[in-house]
Amino acid sequence: MNFSYRNLWIAIISVYLSAFVSAVLITALFLEGDLTVFCFVVIVCSIGTTFIGIPVSLSIQYAIKNDSWLGLLLKLVVHAVSGAGLVFLYFIWKDVRGEALIDDERVLFLYSVVINAVLYFVVCTLLKRISKAIG
Repeated sequence: MNFSYRNLWIAIISVYLSAFVSAVLITALFLEGDLTVFCFVVIVCSIGTTFIGIPVSLSIQYAIKNDSWLGLLLKLVVHAVSGAGLVFLYFIWKDVRGEALIDDERVLFLYSVVINAVLYFVVCTLLKRISKAIG
């Protein structure tokens, strides 16, 4: 598979779209609409996926055929793990502020990992299909 700037741009756009939607969902579902937390989740989701998810995902594209089930599963796992990194930053932030944002932090951890990974995967897949259809 050849390197493509189009695929790189799709990955980057997917990171920020999925981070934004993750932040909306997490903030609305668990954090009672706190705007500060919303901004924090957007920033941290973006950072986690940008520096972990995209490089590893591009490596997987070179190692495994992009359309195989194994390749798709590995990409989903990579983005779940990169989404997990954002939650560790939340715990650091919580220690700095001295207060917890929600009672059960494990729920926030689980949902943020799952939401961010699934959204990234869906957005990236849709953008690739649209890109192929356009030209």
